Amino acid sequence: MVATGGTITTSGNDKIHTFTGPGTFTVCTAAACAADNLVSYMVVAGGGGGGGSATGYYSAGGAGASGGTGNPACGSRSNGGDGGVSTFSTITSAGGGGGGKSGGVPGATAASGQNGGSGGGGGGFNTSPDGAKGEGNTPPTTPAQGQDGGTGYGPSTARGGGGGGAGGTGTSAPTFPTHGAPGGAGVASEINASPITYAVGGQAGQDCNSMADNGTTNRGNGAQGGNNYGPDSGGGTGGSGIVIIRYRFQ
Repeated sequence: MVATGGTITTSGNDKIHTFTGPGTFTVCTAAACAADNLVSYMVVAGGGGGGGSATGYYSAGGAGASGGTGNPACGSRSNGGDGGVSTFSTITSAGGGGGGKSGGVPGATAASGQNGGSGGGGGGFNTSPDGAKGEGNTPPTTPAQGQDGGTGYGPSTARGGGGGGAGGTGTSAPTFPTHGAPGGAGVASEINASPITYAVGGQAGQDCNSMADNGTTNRGNGAQGGNNYGPDSGGGTGGSGIVIIRYRFQ
């Protein structure tokens, strides 16, 4: 088979087409043997953005979920944006749900993580009830495309829940220590000829004066949630999606 589109690499007898943005996979020549016209594919959607926190209240936003690019929740306390979908032919992977914003001030309510391919973590601090987890595998597919986020922890704390990953649920926020809950595990794939883990859930923001990280280490990762201290801290941006197509060419 001969095809065009994306960034093309070779591994043994296989061609690998990688797309990190819009593009077209075009089959120019079909193989004489029908079995050689089969393709393997991996479709990872964008990671959700981390939820924002607010000045001075030890308030950590929930982490973005795994799973197009998530939007940052910068500047003011707000939910993280959902990641964008990734599509190949009839296969669509839903973007990760954004992380829930923190309560921010005494008596304020922290937001739930948003639903998505993997769920966003719930926000923390001065919330009753706690910031609920976002549901993963939304809309549902078989097998599941991602897992739930973790629940935030409320009264007088800075605990956001971790974002869900493709292979594991986000951790719910502990009452102690003060660190934000970790995100769920991703899934390793060797479709591009080397093992890489994709779609890791973002870690919740921590009760410390540190920057929120973007989820760009590998594709589809969720972003870390916002941290306390001023100015108002936003969550990081989720990693962008990726589509990889592999087939035999000789």
